[in-house]
Amino acid sequence: MNKNMKRILTVISAMIIPGAGHVILKKPVRGLMLVFWMLAMGFITYNITDESISFLGRYAGGFLVYVLSILEVWKISK
Repeated sequence: MNKNMKRILTVISAMIIPGAGHVILKKPVRGLMLVFWMLAMGFITYNITDESISFLGRYAGGFLVYVLSILEVWKISK
């Protein structure tokens, strides 16, 4: 398997299961830490917003960490 295909599969696995890309890249502690921060930030933003905010807005902190973790996997897998 060429390097570019491996990189794409690693990023896709990170999109499907948060933290999986870091595990594939042999950084499981970093992946677990990011999953923890996704849950923590999602919990915080959920609790400081009210029902009039959309689903994405209520969990914006968790989604932000999720997107940043995918970008980090892309960068690390070079």
